[in-house]
Amino acid sequence: MNRVLRPIFQQTVGALSGHRANNKLLVLTYHRVLAEYDPVIDEVDAVQFTRQMETLAEYFNVVSLEDGLDQMQAGTLPSSSVCITFDDGYRDNYDVALPILSALNLPATFFIATGYLGDGIMWNDVVRQTIKSTSLKQLDLQEFSLGRVLIDTEQKKVELIEKLLGHIKYHQVDHRIGMVNRLRDIAEVEISERLMMNEYEVKELSRAGMEIGGHTVNHPILTCANDDEARNEIVQGKLFLEKLLGKRLKFFAYPNGQAGKDYNERHMRLVEQAGFDAALTTNNGVIDKDSGAFDLPRICIDHTTKFKFGVSLARGYVQYAN
Repeated sequence: MNRVLRPIFQQTVGALSGHRANNKLLVLTYHRVLAEYDPVIDEVDAVQFTRQMETLAEYFNVVSLEDGLDQMQAGTLPSSSVCITFDDGYRDNYDVALPILSALNLPATFFIATGYLGDGIMWNDVVRQTIKSTSLKQLDLQEFSLGRVLIDTEQKKVELIEKLLGHIKYHQVDHRIGMVNRLRDIAEVEISERLMMNEYEVKELSRAGMEIGGHTVNHPILTCANDDEARNEIVQGKLFLEKLLGKRLKFFAYPNGQAGKDYNERHMRLVEQAGFDAALTTNNGVIDKDSGAFDLPRICIDHTTKFKFGVSLARGYVQYAN
């Protein structure tokens, strides 16, 4: 950022984040951090992520989730405090994100869906990788209620991916697997790339000082599972990671994470009964002392420039403050 823009940026961020930002904790949600920009896979890349983390390091107070929540309850949380979180357990969290975070001495929390560690692949990534990789220009998706779909441009592939994700998401785990396998057959694609972290990489994240949290085993939409299934997903994911890391897991993130649609009060009780201290959602908001421990909001911000990212983040304290 040049010397002309820097003071303008500082004043803008300071004015926004300083307004009603005391004892407010903003938690950012990430999933993947791609090594290089990919127009079809809608995720932040390494260059964008580096810019964003540099902005956080320079203009905000980045705290661990544990410290942020403890300081909030004690009334000692610094102004403009931010937590960084990642969902699912992607390999690029270790390969790409960790070196950037470590270089800037920034803490983060990684929520891991244990069933996919190693060679596993999440159903949504099967969809993305299948549509991205297929050499076919048209797919017969009548059994997905989409008819014959032309995908001869990157934009058409992006649009189809979003339609398929919405169509498949709220089915039970076994049915989702069958649907995405059928999609792969139709598109004539084999996926061999390892997208998720393995056990060693999760342990290395923990050794590097990063917090590890629970995110179920198979990443089901909890409202699509019965209570026994939901309890098993929550508890078994926690037990696996605690055995792997040799420490108690304190935090959980709901798969997909929208209140009422993806989880409800029953699941909040199940998470508490499993021994977690708090749970995070994908409901937009800023955390304050009145936030429920098992219903904590987060935000997603995808701006690419330092200025837009910083201003949008600072505005979040005002937009979501009570």
